[in-house]
Amino acid sequence: ASVAFAVSSVSHDESAGIVNIAVEFQATPGRVLQCPLTVDVRDLQNGSASGTDYTFTPTTKTATFNPGAGNGTTAVVTLAIVDDNWIECQSETINFVLENITSDGAVVLGATTAHQATILASDSTSVSISATDPAGDESGPDNAVFTVSLDSGNSTQYDLAFSYSVSGTATNGSDYTSLSGLATIAAGNTSATVTVAVQADSQAECDETVSLTLTGVTCGSLNGAASTDSATISETAPTVSVSVSDSDAVEPANDGAFQIALDGGQTAERNITVSYTVGGTATNGTDYAILSGVATIPAGNTGVSVLVDVSSDTLAECDETVVLTLTGASCGVANSASSQASLTITDDEPEISISANDASAAEDAANDGQFTISLDSGTAERTITVSYSIAGTAQNGTDYTLVSGTATINAGAGSATVDITVTDDSLAE
Repeated sequence: ASVAFAVSSVSHDESAGIVNIAVEFQATPGRVLQCPLTVDVRDLQNGSASGTDYTFTPTTKTATFNPGAGNGTTAVVTLAIVDDNWIECQSETINFVLENITSDGAVVLGATTAHQATILASDSTSVSISATDPAGDESGPDNAVFTVSLDSGNSTQYDLAFSYSVSGTATNGSDYTSLSGLATIAAGNTSATVTVAVQADSQAECDETVSLTLTGVTCGSLNGAASTDSATISETAPTVSVSVSDSDAVEPANDGAFQIALDGGQTAERNITVSYTVGGTATNGTDYAILSGVATIPAGNTGVSVLVDVSSDTLAECDETVVLTLTGASCGVANSASSQASLTITDDEPEISISANDASAAEDAANDGQFTISLDSGTAERTITVSYSIAGTAQNGTDYTLVSGTATINAGAGSATVDITVTDDSLAE
């Protein structure tokens, strides 16, 4: 005859409570036990279940068979399974062994002396992420913090690993210490934090975002409604100034240039678009190639040049100005103290001549005279006022109608006339 576990293994839900471990008496049919028989059931304490998952006290319990027990008779010891609030996504095992049979040798241990009880995994939860400190700041620097939490509020019994992706306008490993995309909620906890360790630099940059999105978890599921969140890294907005970098602009072919630059020698982290207006006495698109009103400081650079490509023409014109005024930037603001600069396009000043194109004036015949004031070459780009003086033996305003002493060559014209309108009087002259 022998005694052995009735089965080698069995599984239980965590909610099963008190369960029996059966030990079976095995004998030839018709034979019965004549004396009391005991055998010990010992918890080996080497399974994956912990002492908080079940109770088996003492660690060795005795199963007793009474006289008269026949083949198939069972004796039981009890195992108490604890229904806890731990988050457990894996089944847990308890290992038992039969030993110390009390017998005169007529009954021995049978074939099944090992028994494994499995507590089935039954607790799960969804996992969420939130930016619990969504405001990072480079000037501190001050870090931003994300928290990954078990939605049930219960602690995890084992380390629970999760993965996440990183996005946003801030650069991982540059604007903040590199994030690996993996983290763990340690056993006994309900959450874990992911810190965005902001790194200060000298680059010109505006506020940037960091977004974390959960992509996987070793226990439970992802909460689709709360699987991503964002934080903002605040930056000190850069300022932009303009200056004249090449003031030697001369018609017909020597160009001038402005320089739009980030203050303090900063470099742009990414492209920065700067807008500006163009004024001055020179005409945009006529006296120089048209300026668009926008310029881009490329990533990695401190500034950008705006070329004033001087145009050659035959117009009579004097020195003219080009005034560039900054109006805004895609990242940063215009420095109010240096948001405007002016350069001069030097032109050959036009020469002007005068001639009497009707030199014979007569009082008695009402024959008037006329002078022509002319540009030696070209036409006037804009109105030119010419002053002149009056001399001679005839009296201005007496012998001829008063002439003012100024004449105007209109824009687009090459000359102007001064009429001498003779006055007929009774004086002997």
